[in-house]
Amino acid sequence: MKKLVLLITSLVFLQPSNMLAQVGGEHVYEFLRLPASARASGLGGEHVAVMDEDLGMTYHNPSILNATMHQQLSLHNDFYVAGINHGFFSYAHHFDSLKTTFNVGVKYISYGSFNATDVTGTTSGTFNAGEYAFLVGVARKYKRLSYGANLKLISSNLESYNSFGIAADAGVTYHHPDKGLTIALVAKNIGTQLSTYTGFREDIPFDLQLGVSKKLQYLPFRFAITGHHLHQWNIRYDDPANAPKSLIETDEPEDKKYIVDQLFRHLIFSGEIYLGRALRVRVGYHHQRSQELKLSNIRSLAGYSFGAGVHIKRIKIDYGKVFYNLAGSNNHISFTYHMGKKANLPILQPVTKKRPPKEKEEKDEVKKQKRSKKKKKAEE
Repeated sequence: MKKLVLLITSLVFLQPSNMLAQVGGEHVYEFLRLPASARASGLGGEHVAVMDEDLGMTYHNPSILNATMHQQLSLHNDFYVAGINHGFFSYAHHFDSLKTTFNVGVKYISYGSFNATDVTGTTSGTFNAGEYAFLVGVARKYKRLSYGANLKLISSNLESYNSFGIAADAGVTYHHPDKGLTIALVAKNIGTQLSTYTGFREDIPFDLQLGVSKKLQYLPFRFAITGHHLHQWNIRYDDPANAPKSLIETDEPEDKKYIVDQLFRHLIFSGEIYLGRALRVRVGYHHQRSQELKLSNIRSLAGYSFGAGVHIKRIKIDYGKVFYNLAGSNNHISFTYHMGKKANLPILQPVTKKRPPKEKEEKDEVKKQKRSKKKKKAEE
């Protein structure tokens, strides 16, 4: 276990990154950062601290792959903005003899068809553009700790330009089912280009994430906080609209002016309501997305996301909607089917408990005593 944590830490500091700039548009294979499942979309786009039977969430954290996902087939499609289609499908299998769970999957994005033109604007035909990531994942459990990794082979085809790459995710998760507490650390997209588009090597979108989630004991609600880009402090976009209006410059450094905003840009807040065992409702807020895509003079839902899921016997259907700005939002749909017989395994998500009768009786007794004291005072 110590070796895995040391490996993740070492790989973080070996990754090349621009420490003083925004994170958008700086890397190749940006589709790797898109949410893989409708549930992830509804919870703000990134969610790593969860431990249950949802196979689609293993793309975001390989260490949550577990035996309850045995023989699950998971299909996801995101009807993205501007007619772009993005999706993910995977299959998991658990081997009791190895005490290990494996999964295989493919993540894809299709940008659609484009008109090919020359320098004068004359159309010479059409071309397509798309990218794929072929994934193999593995995870094991040791007491309350789980650890795992994803290996991804990446192919990108943009007109006549092609590139191939390799990347890996490594994660470790602590899960305490009785307390409803889950803590996860994940290093994502550790890798490089194997071949470039034009001979110039570009960086892959590496990300270091830490997530915490807590299921309330007496309420059917789980809340979570996910920190992203923890290896890079400054991820603010230098918006010209925020430039100082005055010609007089202050002595206060720029990074100190926006320290609170800097902190919250690293955080995603989300919640999930459990309405029985079959229905879940979700909401998420991504502060960085909200700040970068909002309009200064018009209010919008940029940065917010919503979703719901229904689980009936072997079938689970999820829906997620992410609001990017007034110009567009996405619709994400997931379908999961349990192909084999369900293993007789414990429920990983704690059931909402009712208050113990003894505790209720004690509260009622305290209330009676208070009423009795008030009555005596009134008689006196």
